[in-house]
Amino acid sequence: MKEKGRFFFLSAVFAAELSVYKLVVPLDKVGQIICQIGLVVVFSCICFEFVTFKKFLQIFASYFVSFLLYGGLVLVLGIYLQIESVVLIFVAATGLCFSVGIILKHSRRRKMVGNFCFQTKLKTATNCLECKAFLDTGNFLFDPLTNKPVSLVNFKVLTNLFKEISLEDVLLRSDKLKCLKNAHYIPFKTLNGKDRILVFEVDEIFLNGKTVKDVMLGLCLNNFNSSFGSDIILHNDFANAIGGV
Repeated sequence: MKEKGRFFFLSAVFAAELSVYKLVVPLDKVGQIICQIGLVVVFSCICFEFVTFKKFLQIFASYFVSFLLYGGLVLVLGIYLQIESVVLIFVAATGLCFSVGIILKHSRRRKMVGNFCFQTKLKTATNCLECKAFLDTGNFLFDPLTNKPVSLVNFKVLTNLFKEISLEDVLLRSDKLKCLKNAHYIPFKTLNGKDRILVFEVDEIFLNGKTVKDVMLGLCLNNFNSSFGSDIILHNDFANAIGGV
């Protein structure tokens, strides 16, 4: 079983819910502490793989914190909010923990995306555009005609650089595309299969205090702005220009 955060949470919840035994079997404080630690040790061994004792201690510590947090939440709901139903307490606590987990997950993702976002400036012979770019270390798209790396842009970038070009021109491959430098279509894999996207060249891109000339851009009609908060998905090769991110 893979060591992922959800297993820490789910197994800790299950173990905490098993601790309801003390409502049935009366134990003194020492006995309760021993049983709680025993549950953590058992579930740590069942749910997670470890080879060294150090690894076990790391898992035990993370698991024990999750266990205490969930158990503390159950205690607050049961005693301080005076909720008498055990089932309702566990349902409410689990719902709150899941909500917090989702918030933390999105917060971590936003922070991670932010670390790879950069302010950029695109320059053509007739126009200049400032926008945000996201460095995608998994983008290895190359133009087979020029053998240059291709960074992806959305339609907003294209229409701001070349206002005379419409989406219809792109889809119908009209003669207006001739105003684009080195414009042509290349194969592009999507979740729905293979497709062909328009690629074109801009004179310069200013990024992190550096200038890269003759950059190939590919038009992607997918809305990646909502996922990455950027209008450009940079090619992996730009990692060197940025400074080895």
